[in-house]
Amino acid sequence: MGLAATQTRFLSLTAKKSNIEYQGQQINQQRTVLSNKSSNLYSQMLTISVPVPPSTADYTKVQYQYVSGNATFRTTSYSVDAENNITGTAKNLATEESTAITGTVQKDANTGRITSINGLTVTPVEVIDNAAYQDAYNQYTYKQYLYEQEMGVINAQTEILQQQDKTLELQLKQLDTEQSAISTELEALDKVLGDHVEKSYNAFGG
Repeated sequence: MGLAATQTRFLSLTAKKSNIEYQGQQINQQRTVLSNKSSNLYSQMLTISVPVPPSTADYTKVQYQYVSGNATFRTTSYSVDAENNITGTAKNLATEESTAITGTVQKDANTGRITSINGLTVTPVEVIDNAAYQDAYNQYTYKQYLYEQEMGVINAQTEILQQQDKTLELQLKQLDTEQSAISTELEALDKVLGDHVEKSYNAFGG
């Protein structure tokens, strides 16, 4: 290869190497943008509150059962004031009829639970408010659906970003391979040019 052709090839490869370096910078910038987007998605994911199913304990109330006459009653609603006066209603378990409760109560000093109403011994019964619990569970189910839907969107977007990053990574590897080959050829051409210059210098009696 002649000196002019060698120089032309050298300049062409130098320009191509610069172009490859520029492309590599552009790809790295794109990967940085993708990384920032991925970080934002992760931060968004951390702000999503995970729904917690309701506990039956939160919807369990203590009612009191007692025997008056020949009937067994159970409180359905009641309130006790600071002087231990009670007002409320009780249900006849046999007839399902409600009756008013008024009077005084006695309480266990340790547990605070009522031990008697108007002198009648009572038995505490834990009753679950099924309607309220079911309503809370329905709300939980809906929130769980929204949570899974939002997480699905984030996961899908994250997967797309990962695929885009892999594509850019492959492009960058190809550019690195190409740049390595160009660098090798440039070193060879640089040596050839050096030899040409040395021969020209010697030819003119340098």
